[in-house]
Amino acid sequence: ESFICDMPDILPEIVAALSLKGQVMSCPRQTFLFPRALAMPGAQHVIDNTTKATANTCSWFPLLMTELKAFSALFRVYDHRVTIRACVPDTAEHEGLRVAIMAYTVTFAKWRWGTLHGCLKCARSLTCLEQFWNKALFKNSREQGIVNTVDSAIRRKHFWIEVDFLYELESVFNAFRMWASGCACHDLQRSRGETVKCPIQGCRLPELYGKVSSVVRELTKNAERVSPDLHCYVEAVAYAAGMLNAKLAFLGSLPYSLARAR
Repeated sequence: ESFICDMPDILPEIVAALSLKGQVMSCPRQTFLFPRALAMPGAQHVIDNTTKATANTCSWFPLLMTELKAFSALFRVYDHRVTIRACVPDTAEHEGLRVAIMAYTVTFAKWRWGTLHGCLKCARSLTCLEQFWNKALFKNSREQGIVNTVDSAIRRKHFWIEVDFLYELESVFNAFRMWASGCACHDLQRSRGETVKCPIQGCRLPELYGKVSSVVRELTKNAERVSPDLHCYVEAVAYAAGMLNAKLAFLGSLPYSLARAR
């Protein structure tokens, strides 16, 4: 991390805090710990916080989150996926659903809002499961609470609508998240799914100010693909735009604005 962050040197305080009782450790203070860059909020933290706050503007989100976690808990067990797949006819017409069931291995990690996109993507691939789902297959399971939650979610009409809605929203955030962790010199390779290592990966300050506007435009455009049954999309987009602009407002002030002229 040498030459990364322009922050006061806190090393002496850390050394003193780690000193054992009766053993004094000292360390000379430098002028700056990392003298060649500007300290700023991490883009990933900004995006994750915006994702969480925007989703929570929807009154139904806590219930949906509980249901998605139940899906992950049930489907992450291989034997459970095999049992559920056995309910689906082994025909070409239903092969996509059978594959989707076996591919459902994602989980939502606490405080890692980027994992929400994978959960939504997998749940969205199971929209045809209702006609084959049979709760009785798990009547002897010790996880009846999870099974009951999944059963009620599958049969709840608005579950699938809410999954679609949040998927459209989170897809934009996820693309922004991937962009922020990349670099301008390898965007094409990353878009192809290639793994790229670059010394300036994540250094997006010169481009970040303009990127916010394009993210908001993409969120607005997605409103056309969302079910009219959910009227909170416009409010959610407005909230997300306001939060992104507020958290990244410092980009318009000195010395950060100088990066845009680079």
